[in-house]
Amino acid sequence: MARRSTWRIPIRLSVILNCGSRVCPATVTNLSETGMFISEVTGFAEDSQFDISIPLKEGVLHVPGKLVRLSKINGSKNG
Repeated sequence: MARRSTWRIPIRLSVILNCGSRVCPATVTNLSETGMFISEVTGFAEDSQFDISIPLKEGVLHVPGKLVRLSKINGSKNG
């Protein structure tokens, strides 16, 4: 049985995370139907709410998001 219910698509996409008064650049490294993995997310608690700004040719797409878990990469939580 597969571990994930949806396929992940590898991507490298620069985004801006807006959380209250904090504005942080980050990178989406994969997408699926149900979420995305954003690397370089540090200093936020699980359940943090974000407005994710995704720059497009036609403007900026704003997507609401929630940090559901932190992943350890190279020994530190950063995604």
